[in-house]
Amino acid sequence: MGLKNIYAEGKIDLGRQCVNSLEYDRREILLIGDTVHDFEVATACGIDCVLVSHGHQSQERLEACGVPVFKSLRTIFI
Repeated sequence: MGLKNIYAEGKIDLGRQCVNSLEYDRREILLIGDTVHDFEVATACGIDCVLVSHGHQSQERLEACGVPVFKSLRTIFI
């Protein structure tokens, strides 16, 4: 799911709508993102999150969120 604006306005509301529409327990949902805001969305939705440092924000900035940070999507699934 994504938004059409570069500021990610409404991403938390969109995330909540998505999570609420799923027939899974929140403990079974994982958000994979590449920004601190993705972590904020996951937190607001009550779901787990991992981050990938190949996007707009540095590895160090993402690590400050306190969740696992991977260098690529490939390393998450290996």
